[in-house]
Amino acid sequence: MTSSRKALAVLTAASVLLTLGAHAAIRGGGENQPGGSAQAALLDSLAIEFPNPGLAEDLREALSAANMTLDVFTHWNVSVDLYRRLPTLGYRLIILRVHTAAYYEDGRPVHVALGTGEPFASHRYVDLQLSRKIGALVLLTSDDRYFAVPPEFIRSEMEGNFHGAVVIIAGCKGLVTNVTAEALVRGGASVVIGWDEDVTATHTDAAVVLLVRLLAEGKTVEEAVTKVMEVLGPDPLYGARLRWYPQDAGGVRLISG
Repeated sequence: MTSSRKALAVLTAASVLLTLGAHAAIRGGGENQPGGSAQAALLDSLAIEFPNPGLAEDLREALSAANMTLDVFTHWNVSVDLYRRLPTLGYRLIILRVHTAAYYEDGRPVHVALGTGEPFASHRYVDLQLSRKIGALVLLTSDDRYFAVPPEFIRSEMEGNFHGAVVIIAGCKGLVTNVTAEALVRGGASVVIGWDEDVTATHTDAAVVLLVRLLAEGKTVEEAVTKVMEVLGPDPLYGARLRWYPQDAGGVRLISG
């Protein structure tokens, strides 16, 4: 998600420059402790800067068609440790409303790092920093930095298996390249849905709520994404479109029957 402002992200251990949209954010309800009976999760670290108090309730209403409940993690609760344990928590639907940083080489996207709400500290996760398994996001709107997890973290540090979970990357450019999505799928996700470009906050908010409602009603991923694009169209400012990975996962359903 992005406003007209731009920001930068730095994978500090490798001293690599990443491009990052300065995202507008939304906030769910109160924070939840993981491991409960909820079947869906919203990770909303962007609530640190740009809260949207109505999002969690909108998502809960959308999920009610499938009798699914929602855990909400906001601010610093979206931590490196939460990412590490996320596959073990048993969620069927995971919505990542987090900063995303697309890393480019020679003008071409290489991978996307997923942001946390955990403030960056150079003395923490030193081994992971040195091995390029963790980085830091830096926004132009402030000097605050937050840890971010690239695909290598997903491959080597995440515990357990997603067991067919549907993952939605609601931030900018989540699917500008398939590398991060592929890592999530190799970790057990059935499908990853995301944007192929920068996207405005209002557009992604509306799209994610509608997408979740359609999935909860039993639509396939292809049917739901197609309908969202028919109703809302590409992002009006950046032209971002929703897509999914892998391409042959269009028949996946959030609920059976």
